[in-house]
Amino acid sequence: MGRKNAKMRKRNLVSLIAFSILLSAFTQVYMVYSADTPALFLTGTLSTTSISYGSKVTVFASVKDADGNPVEDATVTAYLDTLTIKFRNDRHGVYHVEIDTGDLGEGSKTYTLTLVAEKSNHEPSEVNMDLKVGGKSQDWLMYVGVVLGLGAVLAFMVRSARRL
Repeated sequence: MGRKNAKMRKRNLVSLIAFSILLSAFTQVYMVYSADTPALFLTGTLSTTSISYGSKVTVFASVKDADGNPVEDATVTAYLDTLTIKFRNDRHGVYHVEIDTGDLGEGSKTYTLTLVAEKSNHEPSEVNMDLKVGGKSQDWLMYVGVVLGLGAVLAFMVRSARRL
């Protein structure tokens, strides 16, 4: 029984050493791959910050490499609420997409817009932006106010002219 236990311990020790060597080799290969994988650098901007429900907003993304050179053949995707939207390439590492806020829930809300840039053999890049959508556009109220204001000025001028 003693010899059997000694053989078993020896096999376990050999197995443990072999596993340690494989794990060490895998870790080194992974570290080399990660260190040599170039990174993408992503920035995003909105065409406007005044966004009302039902309006459209253009999102621009710029993708560059570690040296600041534009990356033209990346895939840029926006994730917004339940929407997944692919960007179009404008050349020189600039991408854009138009988002119709009418596709979102109605009412005032701040959404997290996540942009992701990917390219094969590169580390992906991710940026989160706030997209603040107000209630329905009330532009017609401004026009009514302007018309009423002009009407009041005109009425004042006519009344003043009659007094002369």
